[in-house]
Amino acid sequence: MPFPATTPGSQQTPPPPRLYGISSPISLAAPKETDCVLTQKLIETLKPFGVLEEEEELQRRILILEKLNNLVKEWIREISESKSLPPAVIENVGGKIFTFGSYRLGVHTKGADIDALCVAPRHVDRSDFFTSFYDKLKLHEEVKDLRAVEEAFVPVIRLCFDGIEIDILFARLALQTIPEDLDLRDDSLLKNLDIRCIRSLNGCRVTDEILHLVPNIDNFRLTLRAIKLWAKCHNIYSNILGFLGGVSWAMLVARTCQLYPNAVASTLVRKFFLVFSEWEWPNPVLLKEPEEQNLNLPVWDPRVNPSDRYHLMPIITPAYPQQNSTYNVSVSTRMVMIEEFKQGLAITHEILLSKAEWSKLFEAPSFFQKYKHYIVLLASAPTEKQRLEWVGLVESKIRILVGSLEKNEFITLAHVNPQSFPAPKENPDKEEFCTMWVIGLVLKKPENSEVLSIDLTYDIQSFTDTVYRQAINSKMFEMDMKIDAMHLRRKELHQLLPNHVLQKNKTHSMEDVRLTALNDSSLDSSADSENSVSVPSPASTVKTGPVTGSSQGRNSPALAVMAASATSVQVTEVTLQQGNPGESPGGASESVPQTASQAAVSPPPKPTITRLVSSTLLDSLVYVLNRERHTVGQRTPSSKPSISLSAPDILPLHCTLRRHHPSGREQAGSLLVLEPLPGAPVAVNFSEVGGRTVVLRHGDLLSLGLYYLLLFKEPAQAQPLPAPALARLQALPHSCRMCGAQLRSPSDARPRQLRLEFEPDVEDALLQRIMTLIEPGGEDHKLTPAFLLCLCVQHSATRLQPGSFGQLLLKIAKAIRETVWEKTKELAEKQAPLQEPVTAAGSCLAGLLPELRHVLLWMANAVELLYFVQQQGPVYMQGLEQGPDATGSTESVFSCALSASEEAMAELEEVILYAFQQCVYYVSKSLYVCLPALLECPPFQTEPRESWCQAPQLPEELRRVVSIYQAALDLLRQAQVHPEIVSQVLAYLFFFSSTLLFNQLLDKGEAGRGCAPVRNACPPGAAGRALGAS
Repeated sequence: MPFPATTPGSQQTPPPPRLYGISSPISLAAPKETDCVLTQKLIETLKPFGVLEEEEELQRRILILEKLNNLVKEWIREISESKSLPPAVIENVGGKIFTFGSYRLGVHTKGADIDALCVAPRHVDRSDFFTSFYDKLKLHEEVKDLRAVEEAFVPVIRLCFDGIEIDILFARLALQTIPEDLDLRDDSLLKNLDIRCIRSLNGCRVTDEILHLVPNIDNFRLTLRAIKLWAKCHNIYSNILGFLGGVSWAMLVARTCQLYPNAVASTLVRKFFLVFSEWEWPNPVLLKEPEEQNLNLPVWDPRVNPSDRYHLMPIITPAYPQQNSTYNVSVSTRMVMIEEFKQGLAITHEILLSKAEWSKLFEAPSFFQKYKHYIVLLASAPTEKQRLEWVGLVESKIRILVGSLEKNEFITLAHVNPQSFPAPKENPDKEEFCTMWVIGLVLKKPENSEVLSIDLTYDIQSFTDTVYRQAINSKMFEMDMKIDAMHLRRKELHQLLPNHVLQKNKTHSMEDVRLTALNDSSLDSSADSENSVSVPSPASTVKTGPVTGSSQGRNSPALAVMAASATSVQVTEVTLQQGNPGESPGGASESVPQTASQAAVSPPPKPTITRLVSSTLLDSLVYVLNRERHTVGQRTPSSKPSISLSAPDILPLHCTLRRHHPSGREQAGSLLVLEPLPGAPVAVNFSEVGGRTVVLRHGDLLSLGLYYLLLFKEPAQAQPLPAPALARLQALPHSCRMCGAQLRSPSDARPRQLRLEFEPDVEDALLQRIMTLIEPGGEDHKLTPAFLLCLCVQHSATRLQPGSFGQLLLKIAKAIRETVWEKTKELAEKQAPLQEPVTAAGSCLAGLLPELRHVLLWMANAVELLYFVQQQGPVYMQGLEQGPDATGSTESVFSCALSASEEAMAELEEVILYAFQQCVYYVSKSLYVCLPALLECPPFQTEPRESWCQAPQLPEELRRVVSIYQAALDLLRQAQVHPEIVSQVLAYLFFFSSTLLFNQLLDKGEAGRGCAPVRNACPPGAAGRALGAS
């Protein structure tokens, strides 16, 4: 690859005056002799790293691409002949292979693959590409490892051509022939293309624009090679894990070149670190002013798209439609990269002063000496092929875990190392392939405390649930695929990582937090010499498994099994769900602190206790007894029972359930023993046990106090409940054990005034419980939160301190707003990798449902709450006018309550409007894919029906559009959104559909074909009538 001449004393001719980028350059200074010398030294430093390809290898790549290009042209001619095109057209039909990515930019390394795009004329279909062209490649002797991924977000054919790996995308242009001098940067080529072709073209268009927008391509390429090598050495090169990918680094370097158009590579590297260490994120990095082409394609614009406002480090692609290439960046990854920018600036300054060599810039930092605490994730699969799929899925979701860790108030930073490592096998005798990733943690010392306790059980479980759920939905999951997690201190990393990885130059730790250890119920005040936690690696492993079956929310049986199986045990700084303590050497005893408990639902089945009656429906339905010993009681600051219950007569430590192994019996023949604590009301089969120990048997009923009735089941016995147990269940009392009142049937129930009473000191806890009470996908009444919140406001206005209801109302409105904002952000993060709606609109809506349900749920509740305030607010305010406050002033209380009420109503109105916009926006994205197809299908049935009673079958294109409207309507109804708002949403969607179809017809007319030749196009009136049927 050629490089700019940088011999001492040489002077480069400045480029002609031209404005590059969106602003004037910072400096137009020509390079000095020392700059050229430093550039030559940079080239010599890069050579040993293998980033510079030999000329012979480059010519080999060019020859392979020529062969592939000739193969494409030959294939397109064959397709043209098979479709009976005129000979004159076939002769000039063309077809071409374009390249993009690192090869097109000229910064590819030795052995790197080639990203290619096959561009075909309009009569060649995508199905032809994945059938006849695939078959043609299969017959070619130089092609190996051929595989097609037709269902990918960007469909691709992967192959190895004469030892070079190539990924080939496909795009069909609306042209009769493909000329040799075709410029893909022409925006008019995007007209009338399907979304997959636009995605396929995007890579080439972005790469070509970058090269077009830099002043000196050779200087740009050398600088980019250096920056990419630096990023890889410093473990910040990975788009999928929340850092920057190749195209993002290229755009940052290109922007630096625009700001210093006459600088050589050594200067540009230094200026790169200077510019982006001081960049005021989230101001976007733009290479050119965005241009609107009126093609109705979604572009990055935070003024229009609310989801774009949450991007932390936006770097915008220069080609239309402009998108953010760094949507995966999180708070932690941005912090890490900015810190690396600053360190890079310091090193390049030393190089400029001749105090250091270029090699220092590419020295890998000691990630494993940088932090005191680490989380290790392990993904394992039974075969190598399954491991590749499984590792890819897990790696794509790690940034979700990092985002969850960032929300913990005691975690300042979660730094995932992009490099994965082979992990030791759990069972050496079993065929298993395992990969692991390491996340470094920086912890924040709590104020006024020397003890730091962090429970990451929920974060880890949510992450594994997400991975397993997607694996099951995509039908990729196999039973032996597992995710494990463990917490390790710095000095324990040698248990999993080889010495050559750990033996790096030690750096200072980024944290200094004095930590101590906690066991199940007591505080151990001793701390180790390195202020970290003493957790042996076998005892700190998180072993998780997927939950099969449908889930209706946090209180559903499936999720309750996993939630209840996790002991609420805390370790000093990190608490994870772990493997069965009984499997560790020496077994488990009460004196050995356990750091977590297993959360796996896998054979052989574990015994369980099932809740039949309790004081609250928020308790888990099923508690899996998967440990040697469980404690049962009420959670307090000093008590952390394994099974947490909440009732007035449940003691902090109520009873214990332990596994007893009689001599001579195997593990399967062990017994479960109930040991009540003194003073704890416990009964088995309605017989008080007092202080004696009781052996539980399959079907026993456990009464804990007056509020809890639990059923013990031993699945290993594989038999139905015994007859006595069934009889006892049928004989359960039909009266309240507290007051003796008979339970009435619904027909005997009398309407009564409901009240929700509470003390001011529990107000926040009550609001938190109400906000998390209902799951949008569950069967509960969706307006329950609004009803309960209205009761809270009513109680505050009538029973508590005058004027307090205004502040409560404002607190409620802000909590709803924050919830909607958070769910919208999650929805934006889920959609960010797509950038465009998928082709199967139904599946697109299905992917949006979980977060969109949350948004619509709170829109519906905000409407009801706003109506309540508008109706009852004046009544409550009138009561304030009639009585003075504690200081004798009515005006101050009245004005404060009025101001808070008005602000709360404004907040609720904003939530309603924002949720409305989000619903319309995401449903419109799904419609955008399917609506253009209406213009290519007949709107009316052409085949005669057998009878007038038989409904006509809609064309597939029309059915897809109708299904989107039906799905949106069902979603709004399920969330119990007010009917008037539902009608407004549908009205906006109909308006969007009509406008899009009308614009498509105008575009067809502008293309020279007019509206008349489009014989199969669906007239707007017919489309409207068809959509109206939904």
